Order: sequence, then C-alpha cells, then structure tokens
Amino acid sequence: MFFISNTDQLNLLLFKGDAAAFQKEFESRLNALKKQVELQKGPVNNETKEKQKNELDVLSDALRKGGKQIPPFYQAKFQRALDELQKKFSNAPKPAFSFSFSKQMKPASETVTKPVQKDDENDQNIPETDWTLHDLKDQKIKHQCDGKHISINQFENCTLLIENEVPSISFNNAKNCIFIVPIVTGSAHITKCESCTFVFSIKQLRIHQTSKTDFYISIASDPIIEKCTEMRFAPLKGDESGPWDKVKDFDHPETYTSPNWSIIPESERKIPEF
Repeated sequence: MFFISNTDQLNLLLFKGDAAAFQKEFESRLNALKKQVELQKGPVNNETKEKQKNELDVLSDALRKGGKQIPPFYQAKFQRALDELQKKFSNAPKPAFSFSFSKQMKPASETVTKPVQKDDENDQNIPETDWTLHDLKDQKIKHQCDGKHISINQFENCTLLIENEVPSISFNNAKNCIFIVPIVTGSAHITKCESCTFVFSIKQLRIHQTSKTDFYISIASDPIIEKCTEMRFAPLKGDESGPWDKVKDFDHPETYTSPNWSIIPESERKIPEF
C-alpha cells in the first residue's frame, strides 16, 4: 500500500512511464473538472474557485510534462479542453461584496515549475525542479530522467532506480529505502534520511541530519556530512571511485576522521540491484 496526493498521482504515472494509465487518469480528472464547472450557476465562492484553479494548474502542468507520451489526437483534445476551462474561469462572475483577491492564473501553455531553492553559492547550477514525488510507501519505481532536477520526499520502504543521467537530485525524509542513481552529473542533497542505501556516481554529495545509512559512491569531490550519525561509505568502482573515503564532517572540520562515519567492511559490502 502507498500513500500519494492527487497532485502527485499523475506525476507518479509519468515517473513510471505508464502512458496508458496516465492518459486514463488525466482524462478522468479533466472530465470531472469540466462537469463541476458546467454545473455551476451564478457566482462561485472563492474557496471553490481556488480549488478548481489549482486542479487546472495541476492538469496543465501534467500535460506539459507528459503530452508527448500520449497520441497527438488526445494531446490536442486535452489542450483544447484546458484552454476552454481557462476561458470560463477568466469570464466567470465574481461573488458580490468580495474583498479577497486570488492570484491571476497563467494560461496552460505558460505554466512553469518553480526553481529549486538554492542552499549556497555552490548550488547555482541546479536546474528547475521538474519531478517532485512524495508520500510513497512500499513502492518499486523505475524512471527515465528527462534532464530536469528530481526531488524525492517522504519515502518509506521504497526502491527507486533512475536508469539514465540525472543533472541533480534531492532526497528528504526517507526511511528504509534503496536509491540507485548510476549517473548524477551535478550534486545530490540528502536530508533527514534513516536506514537507507544510496548508490551514486556523482560530482558532489551533501548529507544533512541523516543516520544509519550506507553509500556506495564514485565521486569527483569529497563527500560532506553535517549533523549525521552512523554513516558508512564504500567505493562503487573500486580504485576509480575518487575521494569516496575523504568524508568531511562539518561537526569535525579539522580532520577527515569522525565518529559519525566509517568505511563499510569488505565482507559486508553488497551493492544493491533493482
């Protein structure tokens, strides 16, 4: 069993590459929104209008991301329906004596994702977030990245494989998970994870407030940890794994030695597979 918001259901289907299920889910939600709007008579209260606008935003963003995975006929059909809904929202009568203001909605073709918040100057090259998945439990997911940053939040007992190159990726609040990301051309940020295993070939790795977690890495720069405990590291590519064992602990900045991390004994090393 897994838990996922309606907003992320479409993202999850795209993430898994299930085009048929995505089309079915998208059409079902689009028709539900159209029916709801068509049945409305007179002014609509602000709360209902805002919920409908949010759903239209979600559908517009999903079609922007996944439109190429469905037949062109349906892609055009869905876009026309979204445009018609947008016009209805723009022309809808306003409730009388309303002093609240809702933000103006962008047309479907202009809906964009928000940039990832930068932690420091070294993160300026992180691209915009295109995939954000959260609240998943007991799932096994395989994904092809489309060149955008991926954000993973609130995973438990999951296994995730990214099959191709990723520019950057972040993980937050994961527990008992396995993450296999063979090629990360930029950085990975890991925060508040517990009892997980990560497999990376990566340029930069930063880990915060994480515990009891193993890393099999090939890396171009020293891994950095902060406020972490019981971290273990091992090389992913033998002697060609870079400074995988030069872990910098910001809680012990004067040396590479720290009680918060150790090397995985060779007898215990087992790189997970999907």
